[in-house]
Amino acid sequence: MKKSLIVMILLSVFLPSCAPGATEVPTVTPVGAVSTAVETVDAYLTLINDAQTDYDFNEPWSMLTPAGQCSDPRDFCTMFNFGDRMIKWKTVYKLFDCGSNLVLAEEFLYPREAEPSSASTPQYWKYQVVENDDGWLISDIYRGKGLEDDCFLAIDNSTSQ
Repeated sequence: MKKSLIVMILLSVFLPSCAPGATEVPTVTPVGAVSTAVETVDAYLTLINDAQTDYDFNEPWSMLTPAGQCSDPRDFCTMFNFGDRMIKWKTVYKLFDCGSNLVLAEEFLYPREAEPSSASTPQYWKYQVVENDDGWLISDIYRGKGLEDDCFLAIDNSTSQ
């Protein structure tokens, strides 16, 4: 399932550039400009936002390595606690690529039943992403202190919710 998600993401990025067209339309962001690490974190947060039931958290949970599954002590390294905690919230976010497969997220949480305009003050989280036999996974999530000079904006979904 994880590998098929990554393949679908990569196909959606590269396949349109292969399609013939009558007129070439320049793109604002070059194909491949968003790193796989950023795409992985974006897919993870999207799955969390799209979840409707506790069962829906299986997929984002499987995007975490065993160490990543234990990043938040409130979850006690179990998917049940992770889903129980996350089902209450959605997030709008900006993802910043910091290189070396490190992604900084500026996240604004809001209750799942509320409008994004009710989002809280920003929280900053760092996601370390690794590639292993299971594909690209999040190996660690920890609190950031704010925006950093050596990171650049890669995805802004703060206005798309």
